[in-house]
Amino acid sequence: MSVIPLEIIREIVETALHNLQDIGVSTKPAWTTLAGVSSTSHAYRGIALEVWFSTLRVACPKELEYVCQTFPRVSHWTRILHCHLGLPNLTHRFNLAALQTLSVVRVDNSLSCRRSVGHVESPFELFMNVPPGVVEVHVNTANSMVFPAHPSLFKNVQTFANIQTLRLMTKLAWCDLCNLDQVVALHKPFPQSLIYEGGKAGLSIHFRKMLSCLERLATVSFTTNVIQMAGIPPNTGVVLGNDEKSWSGECEDCVQTVLSDETFRSRWVALKTGEVKEMQGSGGKKYRFHPIPSLKRVEWYFVADSGAEIEENIEDDEYSSPARDSEEGI
Repeated sequence: MSVIPLEIIREIVETALHNLQDIGVSTKPAWTTLAGVSSTSHAYRGIALEVWFSTLRVACPKELEYVCQTFPRVSHWTRILHCHLGLPNLTHRFNLAALQTLSVVRVDNSLSCRRSVGHVESPFELFMNVPPGVVEVHVNTANSMVFPAHPSLFKNVQTFANIQTLRLMTKLAWCDLCNLDQVVALHKPFPQSLIYEGGKAGLSIHFRKMLSCLERLATVSFTTNVIQMAGIPPNTGVVLGNDEKSWSGECEDCVQTVLSDETFRSRWVALKTGEVKEMQGSGGKKYRFHPIPSLKRVEWYFVADSGAEIEENIEDDEYSSPARDSEEGI
């Protein structure tokens, strides 16, 4: 009887698993997807576990601790850590010390309530002992108000010192002019995306200040909801063209009032693109440009929001399913 090379088995397992993962949806197939292969032989089980644990999905620090204790080889298998949170609390943090091959961290929070007093302001506060190999972070709060789109979202971001790519999915956008996170109201038709090359435009002044400590940050990507509700006149909203260079989240009210002053607008755009280093706004408020030399690209992606939450397919206790099998061969 011919034996299928393990390299081919690995490719089959990887293809079967990855083809089931819907891009853009934070989910992962159940362990039953690979359970059949896992039970075939000692070698096949090792491959199935390694591929399945390449993305590790947990809901709290205790789950991460459990996985690392039950499957010590996770430290060599896991490349992506996906944390789907309840109401986060600083008393328990994710200790990433064991995940030395980790390169991507994803944080999702679907709670619709505002954060409570004593809970965390930033997802970056939830982690400790971040491995130097972590170069990409995704934060999804599109269905949540626990981590609002404030500058405080980036509190403690310096613990992820080697981030090169930062991707944020939010319900609201931060307006530098009124210092509030606001719904994004765009004039129809609006572009599906705005891409700013060169690292000088597209990023909020306040966000730029918070992220200026990251010496390797190359790409910042925002995906945000655009309000689409019945009764809103079609000729309202911020007008964005495909060649827009001045917008970085300013709300409709500020665009129509503060930025209607062409003198102020020209100075504002010059500040946000680094042509001037600081300027004074209304009431004597000072704004300052904080350079991020490594930044090459800022992306904005717009998703029509009908008011319904984005649904996610959540598997229960996915990490525990392999543990129900015998640990022989792990």
